Parts: sequence; structure tokens; C-alpha cells
Amino acid sequence: MIQTHLAIDDSAVRSTQTRFAEVSKEKATGATFTPPDLADFVASEMLKSWKPVNSDKISILEPAAGDGALLVALLSRLPTRALSNVQITAFDTCSSSLSELQTILGRKFPQVD
Repeated sequence: MIQTHLAIDDSAVRSTQTRFAEVSKEKATGATFTPPDLADFVASEMLKSWKPVNSDKISILEPAAGDGALLVALLSRLPTRALSNVQITAFDTCSSSLSELQTILGRKFPQVD
């Protein structure tokens, strides 16, 4: 059996707590949100290489959805008739961000799956 012991200096803990007391939630979790201008640019560039096919399902994978800026920018640029063919799979480390994103997308793009 291996036993481990951790000795903590109380003053170091207090110093660390004080130092990070003012850190924003985004910075503390490592979250970075895509600025709207960048999301618009990236969405435009993505669609330059897209070759639509009328009957094809459009699958979008967003591995770090955050507030959904990129998804909203991308969906806003798709032809309206294509939106009913869109299926989105979005991931994020923050479940409340995903819930909020689902609400936003449902309101703005109700025909998207």
C-alpha cells in the first residue's frame, strides 16, 4: 500500500485565493468566445468551398460551441431552403452554454434539427 501526504502552507493557499479572487468566470474556465466579426469572416470563408446538393443533409459539428457565434453566423448565411436539411452536433464544457445555445438556435432557426 502506498500512502501519500500533502503538506499545505496556509499562507500560500490564502495568497492564491486572493490572487485569483478577481478572475472572470471565462478566464477561470479557459473559455474564449469568438468575436462576432471573426465568426462572420470564418462563416463566409467556410461557405466559399461549400457545394450544395439539394437533397443532402448538412451536418455541422461544433466542438466548442460557447455562445454559438460561429453557428449563428454560419446558419445566417445558408439559403433558407437548406436550413431544414441542417443537423447540428455541438459540444461545450459548460452545460448552461449549451442550453442557452439550444434556445437561441431554436428561436432564430426553428427548422434546424
